This record gives sequence, structure tokens and C-alpha cells, in this order.
Amino acid sequence: MATLDCRTSPLSSPVMDENTTTPDDAPDGGIGSDLDPAVDAEVVRGDHALRLLQALANMKSATTTIPLVLVLSGQVIDGNIMSAREWLQETTNRITSGNMPEPVREALKDIYAPQMGALDDDDDLTPVLYVHMRDARVITSGGTPLNVGYLRLRLAEISGWTLGRFSD
Repeated sequence: MATLDCRTSPLSSPVMDENTTTPDDAPDGGIGSDLDPAVDAEVVRGDHALRLLQALANMKSATTTIPLVLVLSGQVIDGNIMSAREWLQETTNRITSGNMPEPVREALKDIYAPQMGALDDDDDLTPVLYVHMRDARVITSGGTPLNVGYLRLRLAEISGWTLGRFSD
């Protein structure tokens, strides 16, 4: 039985056929690549077209805004997709200019600084594991949008999506 080889760029899709095993049923966990096993297993989950949209937004030359409606765990969220770099910059700005206690601020900066460094190295080749949004809104059960601003969502947790925004 063949295992799934995920040594692909974020823009390519793993090829699967009837002889291909998934990460859950492959003897080696379906890893089969040089990536960190946790990252590698995550790359095979989630919608490939949505991963492609995020990868396009992550490109250094990208300047477009893509409106999306996402569904995860039964919750509807809409917003505009943004690059991981922009999301990290905005998050870092909010951390440094917020009213957080200094130890918390320093701990958060220590978490996000290496991520920003990784994006500086090879922005277009970083595996896409998250969808990053600006102007994000959580649509409540009553249909009322709750503005949350910037949001980072695990791609593998998103169960559905469409282009556009939720109508008020």
C-alpha cells in the first residue's frame, strides 16, 4: 500500500488514488516527508482550494482582498483573507501597544518573533496550516455579526467555505 507523500509546496496538492493511505491508516502515519511530522500530517487535512487561496495571500507580491465565509464547528465566520505576515504584524502591534502586563507582553513577543523570522526566510514556501482574516465577524445564532477584527483559524478545522461575505 502506498503512503501519502506531502513533500509538496503549499500550492500543490497531494495525489491520492485507491492505493493511497491516509495519515490515520498508513503504517508510518502517512508522513513520508522531510517536514516535521506534526506539520506534515496537518498539510494533508483541510480543503486544498482554501489552502491555495491562503498561499496566494501569503505571497509577498499579493495585494488582493478575498472575502470569505467560513464554517467551523457549526459556527459561521466571515472576513477578508490576509497574509500570515500581515496577521503576525498586526498581532505583534497589538501586543506591544496593548495594556497587557509586561511579562505577558514579553512572552507573547517571544512566541511570535520566530514565526515572523520564518516568514522572512521563505514567505512563499511556508506550509499553510491556518487561514488568517481581517475584518472578521462571528455570525451569532440570531444572525447578528459580532466584530472580532483579526482572526487566525486552523485550516484543518474548517468544514466549509464560500467566497463572499455574510449578508446582514
